[in-house]
Amino acid sequence: AGRSLSQNEVFGFAVGEAVSAASADSGAVYAFEGGVLRLKAQTGLNGSFSREALTLPRPPEGVTREESLVIDSLASLDEPLKGALKSFGAAVAAFVPLSYNNELTGILMVAYKDPARFNKDQLRFLEAVAASIAVASGHSGLFQKEHSTRKFFERLLAQLPVGLAVFGVDGRCVLMSAQARRALGVDPAMEATSY
Repeated sequence: AGRSLSQNEVFGFAVGEAVSAASADSGAVYAFEGGVLRLKAQTGLNGSFSREALTLPRPPEGVTREESLVIDSLASLDEPLKGALKSFGAAVAAFVPLSYNNELTGILMVAYKDPARFNKDQLRFLEAVAASIAVASGHSGLFQKEHSTRKFFERLLAQLPVGLAVFGVDGRCVLMSAQARRALGVDPAMEATSY
């Protein structure tokens, strides 16, 4: 996961490692997107789970940005999650919050077919994994947002009929349009931050 800034790759790698290390049968990562939890990565679950539980309207009741939830009776879950986990054969499921900047951004779910394989030590481990997932995902999201904003400004600068340069608070040039480079006699290949 440290080799990629893709959130989906971070989620996929992390859920695979979490399931393996916690001796779980399966796991999934959901992230808030458009007001619902959307399945971002899963391992060990069948295809029908991915279709049935692709989106969740909200986290299971009891999961907050600070509180995990372990359920040994799937009947207490809402659909579509309850049906999807039952069809998989899960007996116990743990839901761990992904929190970034004091905000619930998603959940890590792991499921066990044999309840005897789950213990509280695994929950503490999963909480540590979830914290790492949330930080990596949050930082990745910030980078992607910053990158897309910079690309937008670069396209905007390229379309302006006049030269324009954008400077940071430290006085260094952050962006410079091609027109400004020509007007100032700057080599087009030179990085704008060199000024």
